[in-house]
Amino acid sequence: MTARILIVGQDADTVDYAAPGIMPGMTAEKVRAGLAASKAALEAQGHACDVLEVQPDPATAEAEVRAGWPARPTTWWWSARASAIRRPSSSCSRRY
Repeated sequence: MTARILIVGQDADTVDYAAPGIMPGMTAEKVRAGLAASKAALEAQGHACDVLEVQPDPATAEAEVRAGWPARPTTWWWSARASAIRRPSSSCSRRY
C-alpha cells in the first residue's frame, strides 16, 4: 500500500548545534541533506512524502502542524525528529 508521509521536525535553523546530545559537527545543512535523502528514498518506493519544519515553541509548532496537515488525508504516517520540542530520547511515529 502506498502511504502519504509527513515528516515533522524543528526548523533546522533554530537548533543549537552546540547543545549536549547533538552530534558533533552537525549543521542545518546536514540535517536538511539527510531529510532530502530520506524523502527521496520514500518517494522512490512510491510513497508521497512531505517535510514540515516547525518553530521550537510548542504552541507555534502545533499551529504550524495543523496548518500543514492535509485537509482530507488518506493514509498518513508522521514522524517527529528529535528536537527541542521533544527530548532527543523520545521519538514517535504514528499511523493515522
